[in-house]
Amino acid sequence: MTTLTDKPKKSHGVMFRVILGLLVLLLVFVSFYVFGIHIPYIDHENDLVDIRNDIIEKNSLTYDNYFNEYDREATYYVIKVKVNGTSVYQAYDEDYALKDTYTGEVVSEDSVLETIKKDYEITCKSAEIGYESGRFLYCAKYQNDSHLHYFYYALDTGEFIKEYRL
Repeated sequence: MTTLTDKPKKSHGVMFRVILGLLVLLLVFVSFYVFGIHIPYIDHENDLVDIRNDIIEKNSLTYDNYFNEYDREATYYVIKVKVNGTSVYQAYDEDYALKDTYTGEVVSEDSVLETIKKDYEITCKSAEIGYESGRFLYCAKYQNDSHLHYFYYALDTGEFIKEYRL
C-alpha cells in the first residue's frame, strides 16, 4: 500500500522528458518544412500564376491549359494559347515581351519519353516545353545516384538536340 509520502517512480519523469524532447524535435522539423520548403514553394507557384495572368491580360490571350517557366540560359515563359481557333505556343521573356510563336505540329510528350526510354534505357516521368536558342523544345530530366541528366528534343520533329549530364 502506498502512502502520500511515497515518491513517484523516477522512470515516469524520464519517460516524460523523452516524449517531450521527441515532440519538440518533431515541432522543429515540421516548422522547418513549413517555413523553409512549403511556404516558399507555394509562394513561387502563386507568383507563376500571377505572371501567367499578367501575360494573358496584357496580350488579350485565350489560355489553352499550358504554362511553364523555362529557366536555363535565360528565363522564358512558355504558354499555349488559342489564336483564331488554333493552338499555338508562345515564348515570353522576363519582361513579358513576346519573343517567338510556334504554330506547327507538335510531337507528343509520350513519343519523346518513349524515345528516351528506348535510347537511354531510363524512364523520365515528364518533359516540359521550353524555349532555348531561338527554338521551342522538350526538356526531360532524369536523376540517379551519381548524375542529373537533361535531354532536349525538338518540339516539332522529336529529334534529339542535346544532352547534359551533371
